[in-house]
Amino acid sequence: RPRRRGSDQPPRSRRAGRSADAPLVAEDESGATALLVAVTRTHVVAAHLGDSRAVACSRDAAGAWACDALTPADHSPADAAEAARCAACPGCGVLSEAGDVPRVCRTADDGSPKRDGAVQTSRALGDFVFKPAGVEAPAVSRTADVSVRALSDVFAGGPRPG
Repeated sequence: RPRRRGSDQPPRSRRAGRSADAPLVAEDESGATALLVAVTRTHVVAAHLGDSRAVACSRDAAGAWACDALTPADHSPADAAEAARCAACPGCGVLSEAGDVPRVCRTADDGSPKRDGAVQTSRALGDFVFKPAGVEAPAVSRTADVSVRALSDVFAGGPRPG
């Protein structure tokens, strides 16, 4: 992610994720996906973690609905890049079993995956058991994907909200 010119601060989405995680209890094993959509006069900004989705829908002049996904695919270890990040985190890995979706899991001392407490999303708030202290790239990341699109592109051919 690009940094602001002349700044040594991490990108805003990473700082926001850390801020949201900060008040939560580190021993708590629960987690939550997140979705934020902001609509301005000219743009639609969508940020998401995990499997939360945003879709914009509008009607054309004939009354037919047109829908457009504002967020890309879910954050899941089914994605090769997400799985590699999860597997690189000490004490964590990816549990892949026949007939089931891949899950982020903790690993035993011998490196074998533990089924207990495995989660399906690779990005979320909370889930501290997958965020060891001092690890730059935890198995379950709190860094959101952010997309910015022109409002005219999102609602092309249909009425604009507001």
